[in-house]
Amino acid sequence: MRKLLSFAIMLCLSLGMAAQGQTRGNGTQNIPNQVEQKFQSEFLKAQNVNWLQKDNRFIAVFTMNGFEMRALYTAAGLWVNTDIDLPIEKIPAKAKDHRSTNYSGFSIKKTGFLDSEKNGSHYYFIVEKNGVKFKLKYDDKGNFLGQERFKG
Repeated sequence: MRKLLSFAIMLCLSLGMAAQGQTRGNGTQNIPNQVEQKFQSEFLKAQNVNWLQKDNRFIAVFTMNGFEMRALYTAAGLWVNTDIDLPIEKIPAKAKDHRSTNYSGFSIKKTGFLDSEKNGSHYYFIVEKNGVKFKLKYDDKGNFLGQERFKG
């Protein structure tokens, strides 16, 4: 009887997870309730949610409004940042001009927008040349904010 009851409970939990469109990746089994609740309150229209865990942080990988996104939370449910993959057309023209003028020999690996509690928001390019990658940061008007070596 206990096995049947346990099975029924697990089945209900599984169906609840499937209904929310959320899956767990890389062995992440126990996402804290406060993390899931915070995510659900901030990203109501999120689809295809997949949770990952890195150290003591939780990453929701999802699609919303046609964009691939990642939201990072602490185990306490505090939002750290949101990273949005953007097509180059969504990057401000001034930023694109700066990149093409000053980093013309670099290939573009990724473009996006990062919104961070600690460091504010910025558009970015990940560029590479001879195996060395840089993250180029720009404000909302396309003004160059700086570069940093990218380790990803």
